[in-house]
Amino acid sequence: MKAVSELPHDLVKGVLYSQVRAKRAAYPKQYGCGQETGAEHVWSILFGHGSKTLGEVLTRGSNNFDLLRLLAATAVIYGHAFALHGSPVGRDIVHRLTGLHAAEWGVKTFFFLSGLLVVNSVLSDGNALHYAIKRILRIWPALILVTLVSVFVMGPALSTVSMSVYFDSSEPWDFLRRMVTFRIWGNNSMGLPGVFETNPYPLVVNAPLWTLSVEAYAYILIYALFLIGAFKKESAVLVFGLFLIDSLLPQKVIFYWLPSNSPDFAAIPFCFALGGLLAVFKDNIRIKIPLIIGVILLSDLLGGGPHASYLRYTVMFLLVIYVFSMSLATKLPRLPDFSYGTYLWRWPVHRDPIAAKAHTPARS
Repeated sequence: MKAVSELPHDLVKGVLYSQVRAKRAAYPKQYGCGQETGAEHVWSILFGHGSKTLGEVLTRGSNNFDLLRLLAATAVIYGHAFALHGSPVGRDIVHRLTGLHAAEWGVKTFFFLSGLLVVNSVLSDGNALHYAIKRILRIWPALILVTLVSVFVMGPALSTVSMSVYFDSSEPWDFLRRMVTFRIWGNNSMGLPGVFETNPYPLVVNAPLWTLSVEAYAYILIYALFLIGAFKKESAVLVFGLFLIDSLLPQKVIFYWLPSNSPDFAAIPFCFALGGLLAVFKDNIRIKIPLIIGVILLSDLLGGGPHASYLRYTVMFLLVIYVFSMSLATKLPRLPDFSYGTYLWRWPVHRDPIAAKAHTPARS
């Protein structure tokens, strides 16, 4: 047997270091380990995820995106409250602080998260049937329920016309058909007979649901691309790169039916595509403070261009990923995902008391 002095120095050093680590783990108090200072503990809770890749952040338990989605839905409700009550949108505190309206922040965050999580699910699972079932169950049942309640319960209860006139009209049936088939886009003025006619934002029964047309279109587009094999990494980069380019064009090719004269609507494909592109590169991206600072500086330097808002959205999305994957966020109590239900129901529920003050419903 060789003497210790004859063994390679690195080997001896490694063995001794392993023994020290084992003793520190077994007896942390004696070796002064295992106890963080107050400042170290706070830093660990707030910023303990700095070395994670985005792929690790997207694993279950490593983020609190359900809470983020709930906050986004709440922001949409808050932002729309100004229109519902006929108040100036300038009172929106989120707009005063960030330059983005609360509802705008909420909707764009929804689409970014949708692109990020849906594309990550497709890439991770790789099963077309699972994807279709998940997307159908996510959107359709709750939409059908809110539509049925709107047409057959809320509508007759709040309408200024008689029950017979209400159901003899074609409007309830058109409303029902268009809603459950996602033909909502361009039909925001489509209402129900005698419902919300005297409100500050008249006739519109459930304005936020126009986004579901865009969401369904994106889901079906992703499904079609998945079926033709376009979700291998190299192809997916090209697909979402084209989505991003298309969102910058004055006349869109992919989302051609979005109004070209509205920068707000035009940014929606960008938000979805950015989320999808980040999902493709999830194992190569680390959402860290230096990255966020760099994008903030670019946003400031290029802030005068025609697409400056896209850089602001990018900063916003990186920040929300960072904040809602922090140790503090992941330690918060887990709530069920109420965001979609909140998004579907809050507009009509908020309008009911406003409508009730405006009139007494007529009855035959």
